[in-house]
Amino acid sequence: MKVKQINIRTVLVHGASAQIQALAEQITDDEAVVYKPLEALFLDGPWHKGRVVLLGDAVHATTPHLGQGAGLAIEDSLVLADELARHDDIEQAFAAYRGRRFERCKYIVDASLRICAAQVAGEHVDQSGPTREMFEVVARPI
Repeated sequence: MKVKQINIRTVLVHGASAQIQALAEQITDDEAVVYKPLEALFLDGPWHKGRVVLLGDAVHATTPHLGQGAGLAIEDSLVLADELARHDDIEQAFAAYRGRRFERCKYIVDASLRICAAQVAGEHVDQSGPTREMFEVVARPI
């Protein structure tokens, strides 16, 4: 998802806390603000080919809205190591790794993108609900 250039003060002030509003008011030149596109990726297909397997942002890059990118990559490595220890066949280990990770990673990418899209559209986003739900999801065993 690419984000168009916007007036940063309008986005920050809309429904933001007093502290964020005060910081936003200090921005006097929108052209001086560094804008970077927000992008995301989720690989629906296989996460491996032969003896090569992908993890982290290579298969499920997320926007920063839920702050889970690095956490997902760490979980991937733990699950991959666990599945490699459980299976003699590497193809079975890689398939089991993807099977354990797919839904959780997809949930985080999709939830982050929903928040991002709403913010880009200029909608007020109360992140407390999605954040609480995300913590419930990531607290479950992997």
